[in-house]
Amino acid sequence: MNNHKNDENLTLAEKYMDRGDFDKALGYYEKAAEEAKDPTAINAAMQLIRDYQNAEDYVDSEQYTEAIAALKQLRDRVTDKDSTMYKSIEDLLSKAQSAQSDSAFASDLEEAQGYLEDDKLDAASGKLDSLEQDSSLTDEQRKQVEDMKNKLQSAKDSAQQQQENGAEEIRAQAGVLERDGRAGERRSQDLLGGERRG
Repeated sequence: MNNHKNDENLTLAEKYMDRGDFDKALGYYEKAAEEAKDPTAINAAMQLIRDYQNAEDYVDSEQYTEAIAALKQLRDRVTDKDSTMYKSIEDLLSKAQSAQSDSAFASDLEEAQGYLEDDKLDAASGKLDSLEQDSSLTDEQRKQVEDMKNKLQSAKDSAQQQQENGAEEIRAQAGVLERDGRAGERRSQDLLGGERRG
């Protein structure tokens, strides 16, 4: 066993950790663990890196709930709050929470769009009102909600116009029937009157 080589591997692993290059740090930690008398501390550092990498994989695969839970646990295990690892965890946690929020917003907006397309205007209105009350929305998200509310208003106006047109058409048809009915009554009276005279 070469203590000098082990110290060199640990030094390099720590340098890469400080730079945030966790892949290279892990490689040097693995070499150091092979040569260490007691690799307990090294194994703990390697597990920390592997857990961080797993959390990154969760974020990359859009499994935000899992990523957030893993990162919160991981953050609790890091004792040095000024370390690059701690800052990286915080950054990735923020990214996962933001992405989760964006994903939920997109899903809610898509749901409102579906209601709108299915002419479920009250349901669309309720979903958009709920989104509008969310104080965490970005300016772009607020604009998307406003655009959707404008579409909803147009759909409501169109439905109202169709309803008014339908009511007007029914009134017109009722008027025609009423005129036809009076004309028919007059013809009947004329016929009856003609038969009595004859």
